[in-house]
Amino acid sequence: MLKYFSILFFTLIVQLAVAQKDSVNSLPCANRTFIILAHEFLDTTRIPSVTLASLNADIAALNNAFAPICVSFKLCEKRDIINYNFNVWYSDSMQAEALSLYAEDRLIDVYLVDEIKEPGGAAGYATLGGISIPNSLVVLTKGSGSGVWIHEFGHYFGLEHTFDISNGAELVNGSNCTTAGDGICDTPADPYPNGTANSLCEFQSSQKDANGDYYLPDVENYMSYYICACRFTHDQYVRMYNTYMIAPKTHW
Repeated sequence: MLKYFSILFFTLIVQLAVAQKDSVNSLPCANRTFIILAHEFLDTTRIPSVTLASLNADIAALNNAFAPICVSFKLCEKRDIINYNFNVWYSDSMQAEALSLYAEDRLIDVYLVDEIKEPGGAAGYATLGGISIPNSLVVLTKGSGSGVWIHEFGHYFGLEHTFDISNGAELVNGSNCTTAGDGICDTPADPYPNGTANSLCEFQSSQKDANGDYYLPDVENYMSYYICACRFTHDQYVRMYNTYMIAPKTHW
């Protein structure tokens, strides 16, 4: 009997591994390397605080996260800019001017600032779907870390937050997953900020949806705001690939 269960357990593990491999193999492949131009706005000391080593570490993390759709990134240059006005970022009033002054064609412009005032309290900001449209950028606070880079590049490649409600709240049963929430059906409904993840990455909340069902979001998703974020889903990868594919050929 023990031998039987051992064989059964091993078979299930193999099947799971094959399923995971098939899921990855079924993803489209962009086969594309994007070049990043990093701009650090200096403060009044005029001393850069972001090192090439830290930039390359964050880009290496990006490459790991985007590898399943054959997308990678490479830093071509870091420019230190003496313009204190941009070091505290207001997206509404600064984006157009910064792009006009500093952006380069066919590169992903990443701006590094001390603080982002608008959107308020953000560690990063990116043009939604910016990979496929002109005059787009990514703005990050200095030292924000690789998780923030991946999250913002998710936005840049067309992903909404898992808790987005701009098109209505997603139901736990997923019946409106294509039209509400983030519009992606393999990311469970997320009630953030009405819930937290503990140190074991277990979701904690008594929040229910409109049907009276308890939420159980994916607290490990990069596009959530939980501390456990470490992955994209299959359908998120497809969305990011498709967002890139609609870009005008002259854009890249």
